[in-house]
Amino acid sequence: MTNWKRGRRNFLITAVVLSGSVAAGVRFGLPYLRRRAFDFFSEGGPPSGGVGEDPTLWLELTQDNHLHLHAPKVEMGQGVHTALGQIAAEELEIPWQNVQVLQASTLIGPSDNFGTAGSTSVSGLYHPLRQLAANYRLMLTTAARETLGDSVILSEGIFRTTSGSTMTLGSVAALPREWVMPEEDAPLKPKSEFLLIGKSLPRVDYRDMLTAVPRYAYDMRAAAGPTYYGAAARPPMIGATMGHVSTDTVRALPEVVDVVVTDNFAGVIAKTREAAWAAADTMDVKWDLSDPFDQDEFDAALDPTTTGAITLK
Repeated sequence: MTNWKRGRRNFLITAVVLSGSVAAGVRFGLPYLRRRAFDFFSEGGPPSGGVGEDPTLWLELTQDNHLHLHAPKVEMGQGVHTALGQIAAEELEIPWQNVQVLQASTLIGPSDNFGTAGSTSVSGLYHPLRQLAANYRLMLTTAARETLGDSVILSEGIFRTTSGSTMTLGSVAALPREWVMPEEDAPLKPKSEFLLIGKSLPRVDYRDMLTAVPRYAYDMRAAAGPTYYGAAARPPMIGATMGHVSTDTVRALPEVVDVVVTDNFAGVIAKTREAAWAAADTMDVKWDLSDPFDQDEFDAALDPTTTGAITLK
């Protein structure tokens, strides 16, 4: 049984952040959010989405001493899974051939409140993920030292003592002990000692991509019974609301299974994607259009110097 325990420092930081978030939400509301949005767009800072405090949400060390990194960022050919694997493996001192990067899901891996956008996956996670892996390395080093009863050196995924005793990262991670996160962040590995970061390495996913192993949303089929496809009728502009909807013509189209109209939504279910798209385009929807926005209104809404903006000191 493995138990996790927060250090006093982490508990206090979490308490302050949570209380501050509640206060900010009640006190500042929309003006505060506008200011934060303005700061983000004007400074161009890379958001990370947060990594949390529990390294095992991201980093899984197996009994055969392999590292599984559960990455919440989506791999779309840009090589982000390989880059994030390099970051984590560097701080954990594990060989590149022992690294596998898996796409995090709603059941396994960390949550990510920012998502994959703006070319920020690596820039936003570079320091947070390094620090998380370094803290985990410190915890594992402490456990290995206490277990082996001697000082240890970590190299190539193996802890070694001066007397010749060894333990792999995977075997240390499996120890039944209470894991306490460090009070202070562990020191990061000096750049002069990098073996993986900044190096040209084989991509973790190139073989699967070349052999068509990954399944994309376009490839998904129903596990049982026929597979149907959906398409929605899209409003012509932001803020438009749906008025009268005529569905008789659409329902009579070949391969259309059903038409769904509810609240401010109208959509079609069909036997093929093409039929769904065509039916959604054919649907007769009367849209009530609001006044269009212009760029000046967007700029004014995000500018903290406008009337009603709140300045945080």
